Amino acid sequence: MDEIPELPRRKRPCRPSQGSRGVNERDYKVGKGKPPPEHTWKPGQCGNPNGRPKGKKNESMIWKEIMDKKITLPIAGKPKTVTILEAIQYRIANDALGGNIKSAAFVVNRLAVMATDQPAATSDLNDDDRTVLDAFARRLRDDLEGD
Repeated sequence: MDEIPELPRRKRPCRPSQGSRGVNERDYKVGKGKPPPEHTWKPGQCGNPNGRPKGKKNESMIWKEIMDKKITLPIAGKPKTVTILEAIQYRIANDALGGNIKSAAFVVNRLAVMATDQPAATSDLNDDDRTVLDAFARRLRDDLEGD
C-alpha cells in the first residue's frame, strides 16, 4: 500500500527557545553538529527572520487582479460599480446590439458553450485550409508509424 505523502507545514513565527545550546560553555564540546557558541542562535532569535520571499506573480494572477478591479459605469442611465470583466461583457453586448457581427457571434457562441458545458467548435478554416491540415496530419502520422 502506498504511503500518503506528508503535506508541507505552515510556517510559524519564531518563538523563544526553552533552552539554548552553548549557554553553559563549560560542558559544551565543539564538534560535529555542535558549533561554537558564538555561532549559535541566541534564545528567541530566529534563524530565518524574513522567511522565504514571496514568489513573483504569474500572468494569470496579474490578469485576475486586473479583471477583479471595480470601476463605475453608466448602465441604464445610472452609475453602477462593476468589475472590469463585467464592463467588458457589457461592452461586447452593447457592440452586438449596435450591429457588430463579430461581437454578436461571440455572445451567441459563449451562451451556447455555457448551455452545453462543452467547448465551442468554431473554426475560421476554409475547406482548402482543412485539406492542407488533414494532409499534414496524415503525413505526420505515417512518419511516426514508420519509426
